Amino acid sequence: MKRSDIPDISEETVQIDPRAMELAGLSESVSRHCAIYKAKDRKWYLELANKEYGEYEDSTTYGPFSSEDDAENYLRNFSNPGGLWTDNSGKRPKPKKSPNGRPVVRP
Repeated sequence: MKRSDIPDISEETVQIDPRAMELAGLSESVSRHCAIYKAKDRKWYLELANKEYGEYEDSTTYGPFSSEDDAENYLRNFSNPGGLWTDNSGKRPKPKKSPNGRPVVRP
């Protein structure tokens, strides 16, 4: 779709059906905990809250990944979390389970 194909709606209120966005391949940003970090095992892990406005304790851990880029690319499988925290210090221990108590999910 070209920009010229989009009608001028500056004076109208528009509600977009989320199903239409999904069918169009679009996703909306939702605010929730999201972190990518390097652990002591020199591998990278992704923590992502499962629901909008979810906090650290609601998060599932995914990994290990061989690089920060690999973890970031895997994040594309989910809706935009609205922000991302990154720690490349390698000081955090290798996760044994997710913050929400569930197993670490291997990508």
